[in-house]
Amino acid sequence: MEKNIYNEIRRDIEIFNIEKAKLNQFSFFEQELGPIQKKLVEALKSGNYKQGINELVSGLFVKTYCILGVACELASKENIVAKRLFNTYDDDSMVLPRKVQVYYEFVTNMGYINTERILEIEKNKKLDFRNYKFLSLSSMNDFGVSFNDLADLLEEFPWLFFKKAV
Repeated sequence: MEKNIYNEIRRDIEIFNIEKAKLNQFSFFEQELGPIQKKLVEALKSGNYKQGINELVSGLFVKTYCILGVACELASKENIVAKRLFNTYDDDSMVLPRKVQVYYEFVTNMGYINTERILEIEKNKKLDFRNYKFLSLSSMNDFGVSFNDLADLLEEFPWLFFKKAV
């Protein structure tokens, strides 16, 4: 199942890359990852975090992480957010705490795709992203898209997930 979803996403992104020339007026395509966001990508690719689903982090002895849980874990090491007992960060166990969302400049607390930018593209009738308005990093994670594949998406399309580079 993982590869089917990832392959669908990749196919649509490849179509998007072909169509990107039509979208030159959108300056957000120039956005790159900042150093904080690059640390997240590196952590996802490191193999140091076992991937889990449905919660930021779960497990008592063997921890598993959602992609957003990895972001929280890194932020807790920088004292951005408090890691609490029972696998929560500032009392959140399912979504990014606001401090973490702001630290990484995620568009939403679940890693949803930036719908404002998608709507701007659609308004100009350049490309149809109708199927991806509600797609999020957390849902891709929970449907089995690997940390490596999610990291690749963050690297290639930071403007979809982040407001700006930090």
